[in-house]
Amino acid sequence: MNENYYLVNPSIAGIQNTHKVKFIHRQQWPGIKNGPNIQILSYDARVLENTGLGVLIFNDKNGNHRKIGFQTTMAYHLKFSSFRATRSRLSFAVSITNATFNLDRSNLGNSNDPALRNNNRNRNNINLSISYLFRNAFSSVTIGNLLFKDEDPQNDGIPYLVTLGYTFSINRKLILEPMLLLKNDDNNSIDLSAKIYYGAFKNTEIFAGLSYSQSLESSKPIAIFTNVGFMQGNFSFGYGYDLNLNTIQGYSGGSHTFMIGYGFSVTKARTKCNCSIYYGDL
Repeated sequence: MNENYYLVNPSIAGIQNTHKVKFIHRQQWPGIKNGPNIQILSYDARVLENTGLGVLIFNDKNGNHRKIGFQTTMAYHLKFSSFRATRSRLSFAVSITNATFNLDRSNLGNSNDPALRNNNRNRNNINLSISYLFRNAFSSVTIGNLLFKDEDPQNDGIPYLVTLGYTFSINRKLILEPMLLLKNDDNNSIDLSAKIYYGAFKNTEIFAGLSYSQSLESSKPIAIFTNVGFMQGNFSFGYGYDLNLNTIQGYSGGSHTFMIGYGFSVTKARTKCNCSIYYGDL
């Protein structure tokens, strides 16, 4: 999601020798009253030679339902080789989450309906994440809700997320990064994406991406997502738009995602690397 890989794969927390703060706002189905929207503020950093820390807080609202909470992550990075021809790294992480689920009953008519009582709940949970890099290929697996399968009333299973990707260095300034993302959550889906990074100027990089999402259950398309952005020194900005391809298309034009980020307090000189964030500071 607009360069915040920590949301997809917590095991990359602290993969780079810099402290990173990012804020994301996503508004789904504009034009529909009380459409889903979410705000996420995240931070990750290298705290020891091979250890990373990640923290995020979120506010997720969908109609009368709201979920707010936080996640803390401890990651460990085991480097096997730093040479370009044989570089490899194994990273794994444990995340502790806390989420509070609330139901706004003020506009639901009969708020004494037994079905609406005691609908607020708070749950702690544990997620596990692991990623592996070998040369230009990277992969990751994240498994959530290990303590309570029903943490989210809308999801009664154990969600998992798998990514596979490869980084092609076209030349010294241009990078192509295709990636496959498999999700088992509210929308069991598979995403195919490709992103291009271009070093336009000194300390400035621009990127653009396109992805296609399809349901694994019905084999029907879900959405097409495109995003653009840039990284200027320590500052980054991204914008994404997805066009719904399902039945909601007739009621809403699409969804908007904004990301703004900043990196600071570099602990040591960052290795120059014409590659994806997955490589970190090898």
